[in-house]
Amino acid sequence: MIPGKIYKVTTTEGEPLGDWTYSEHTGDAWIFYLASIPGTAKITVENTSIEGLRFS
Repeated sequence: MIPGKIYKVTTTEGEPLGDWTYSEHTGDAWIFYLASIPGTAKITVENTSIEGLRFS
């Protein structure tokens, strides 16, 4: 993933979750921000949960 890039996010079942901006990956999680509210709505996805999401 590219920091600062906006990704359309869905579940693996196809449920849309919105547009997220990728920020960084820590040892335990992936950090995103909701694209419609830049820098304010932080989304943390644990490493074990990232496989349940699709990014395009």
